[in-house]
Amino acid sequence: IAGPPLVTATSTLLGEGGTHPPTTKSTPVATPPAATHVPTAASGTTHVLTVPGQDSGAHGRIMRYTVEVEDGAGVDEAEFARTVRAVLTDKRGWETQDGVHFVNVAPEAAGRGEPVDVRITLASPLTVDKMCAPLDTEGQVSCRNGARVAINSRRWTEGVESYAGDLARYRIYLINHEVG
Repeated sequence: IAGPPLVTATSTLLGEGGTHPPTTKSTPVATPPAATHVPTAASGTTHVLTVPGQDSGAHGRIMRYTVEVEDGAGVDEAEFARTVRAVLTDKRGWETQDGVHFVNVAPEAAGRGEPVDVRITLASPLTVDKMCAPLDTEGQVSCRNGARVAINSRRWTEGVESYAGDLARYRIYLINHEVG
């Protein structure tokens, strides 16, 4: 599937031997410990996260987004929020490639009903199954269903074989792929 080149949130992820030169942006994207437990099911309810940092200031069609996590999903919420913003605002991503400008909608604004174009949600495999219906994800994959980007917490935490040993790069791909 075509899309923008992979982007990075750290200065060295793709800079050494990768396909893109290093960026001066330095927002760490941590890799969780291998022994992290990922629940198959959680509460089924989500909450909007505060996303640290600033919007990019890019010009283009405005895409308002929230970053959400399912209650009880067992993930580092702050890391997810930082990573989503870093990927969406990277100059090698959709803002440059597709002429959009991502603007985060804060929890308070979302609670007041301000418009949101895309809701990027990290959830348990069973909740992602429901969010992606009628697509049958079998608890394994993520999807975009209308305005909802549903990121499977198992994939987010464990990655996939084709990105073995490079969870940070897989997460960049995952966000770009599902948002795009």
